[in-house]
Amino acid sequence: MVSPSLGQRLKRLRLESGHTQDSLARSIGVKLNLIHRYERGIHEPTSGKIIRLCQELNCSADWLLGIAPDNQANINLAPQVDLR
Repeated sequence: MVSPSLGQRLKRLRLESGHTQDSLARSIGVKLNLIHRYERGIHEPTSGKIIRLCQELNCSADWLLGIAPDNQANINLAPQVDLR
């Protein structure tokens, strides 16, 4: 069985989160047609956009990129700051 592409995983997460292509595009600061192109595999997101997508969709970059087999939900991508 072939594993899903980045675009397929992105579309699945977008739909599960209740985002439209337009709302996701607005939330990560890109034009609507770019989300469509990501999902269709026509264009690959930059590393910065991958980070924004993962923050918005609450997923790990490893899973979105197809490196990890499972999506580790509730990943905190914000830097950890020790305030001691």
